[in-house]
Amino acid sequence: MDIGVRFKEIRCKLKLNQTEFSNKINVTQSAVSQIEKNIISPSSDVLINISNTYNVNLNWLLTGKGDMFLGQTPQTSEFQANNNELEKQQKRLQDLQKQVDLLKKNIQEIDIEYDQEKKRSSDLIHENQKLNRELLTLMRDLIDCKNLVIKLQQK
Repeated sequence: MDIGVRFKEIRCKLKLNQTEFSNKINVTQSAVSQIEKNIISPSSDVLINISNTYNVNLNWLLTGKGDMFLGQTPQTSEFQANNNELEKQQKRLQDLQKQVDLLKKNIQEIDIEYDQEKKRSSDLIHENQKLNRELLTLMRDLIDCKNLVIKLQQK
């Protein structure tokens, strides 16, 4: 197996098309295609970019010996897509949390207004009751006065 085949094997393992792969390692898509077809050999800069970007074992890439990756397998495009989706969901969660906080603030303000209106209502009820008592007293006085007038007229 030659370097072009291993080059393509890395790209396929990462689930990247030639354009995505070429953009990450700073070469043209055409260069990736030519390397995979063994038309040209990758430069040392390209080999270093692949190793640094995707944690590729250069010994494996050059000779086919050893593991394809050093340590853990690098992020695949699927993992990156999942990671991007997770970031979007985290952003959405933050936005929703802001909305919840705003709603809580609004509810607190409404509760304060409600308590104020409830107190005003209670004050009005007490004032109304006081006025009703005064009215009742005045009506009793009026009746007493009328009765007195009637008695005086009868005499």
